[in-house]
Amino acid sequence: LSRVYSNLGSVYSVLAGYGETLVNLQQSMRAYYQALQHTPAETAPLNYANLQNSLGAVHWRLSQHERPPYHLHQAITAYGEALRYRSPQAAPQEYAMLQNNLGIAYWSLAQHERPVFLLEQAIAAYQLALAYRTVATAPAGCASTYNNLGTAYWDLAQQQTQQPERRLDTLRQAVAAYEAALSAADRALQQSPPTPLGFDLWATFHSAGVVHDQLAQALSAEPIEARERHLQEALDHYLLAYQGWQHNPEQLAILLDALVYTVRLNYEVLGISGQQTVLSKLPPELLAKVLPRL
Repeated sequence: LSRVYSNLGSVYSVLAGYGETLVNLQQSMRAYYQALQHTPAETAPLNYANLQNSLGAVHWRLSQHERPPYHLHQAITAYGEALRYRSPQAAPQEYAMLQNNLGIAYWSLAQHERPVFLLEQAIAAYQLALAYRTVATAPAGCASTYNNLGTAYWDLAQQQTQQPERRLDTLRQAVAAYEAALSAADRALQQSPPTPLGFDLWATFHSAGVVHDQLAQALSAEPIEARERHLQEALDHYLLAYQGWQHNPEQLAILLDALVYTVRLNYEVLGISGQQTVLSKLPPELLAKVLPRL
C-alpha cells in the first residue's frame, strides 16, 4: 500500500502542473500522508525519508496557493523529519538536497513571520547543504544553493538597517555567495553536455550588481578606491545581465531601474567624471533609455 499511495501522490503532483493545481496538490498531500502510515521509519528509513521530502515539497507548493504560513510550517516539519533518516555520510547529495529544500522553506516562511530568526535558519541550512553540494560533486546544485544563500543574506541585510556594521558584513556575505553561484554555474555550463541550472542566471548577475551598489553606498567611511571598485563591479554585472534580459521587457525594466540607480550613485560618489565613465560604457540602445531618466 505504501508504494501505491506514493505513486498516487507523485501522479497528482505531476497533474498539478497541468491544471486544477490546488485540488491536485491537496490530493497529492493526502496520498503521501496515507503512504507514510504504511511506511514505518524504523524498518524502511530511506522510503520514509523520501516520502517526507515529497510531502514537504507538496506543502511548499500548496503555500503558493493557500494558507502560506500553515503549509510552510508543515513543509519544515516534513523536511526535518526526512533529515532524521538521511545521513550525509551515506548519501551526501540527498542530504544536501534536503538541507537546501529546508532552507527554501525557512526563507519562504520568513516572508510572513519572524524574518531575522527564519532567515538565519535558512542560511544555516544552505551552509550545511554546501558542505556536500560542492563545485566538484554537483556544480549546478552548488550554484543553485549559493544563489539561495545570497538571497537569504540580502534579505537579512534589509532587516539590519539600524545595525550598520552587521548590515555591511551581511552584504559582503551576500555578494560572496552570489559570486560563488556564478562561478559554480559557469562550471556546470561548461560540462558536456551542460547541466541545466535551476535558477535564472541573469537574475543572479543583476542581484550581485545590486549588492555591489549597496556596498559602494554603505562604505562611506572607506577610501574612495574601495567604493569605486564596487561601483565598477555593479556595472559589469548589470551589463552581463543585459545579455540575457535584453529581449524580455519585464526584466529589462528591472535592469533599467538598477542602471539609473548606479549612474546616480556614481555621480554621488565619484562626481561628474565617474558618471560620464559609466554612461560611456552603456550600449547605445541602453543609453537612450537611461539618459531621459537622469
